[in-house]
Amino acid sequence: NTLLACYANAGKVGSAERLLSRLHEQSLNPDAFSYGATIKALKNSGKSKDIAIARAKELSQSLERNGGVGNEIIFAHRLSILAKFGLAQQAENLLKEMEE
Repeated sequence: NTLLACYANAGKVGSAERLLSRLHEQSLNPDAFSYGATIKALKNSGKSKDIAIARAKELSQSLERNGGVGNEIIFAHRLSILAKFGLAQQAENLLKEMEE
């Protein structure tokens, strides 16, 4: 997770996603922090709005498909992407989803 945090802070989303994949391949069960760091890397990467939002949602769903739970870490990073692009309505919708 420390290396993922480094990638997140540097916006190296490709490196973060490759490491996340390797963790799965080695049955190391990445957790919400691992996925959250990868989503944070998206925010810091300079990816376009549509790519960042879609990929963050995909990562959140992947966490759940792999037995994890989308917690406040995941939602906070997804919200930060929406905030970066000034998408208040989508942020409100995500908050409602989080409350469910």
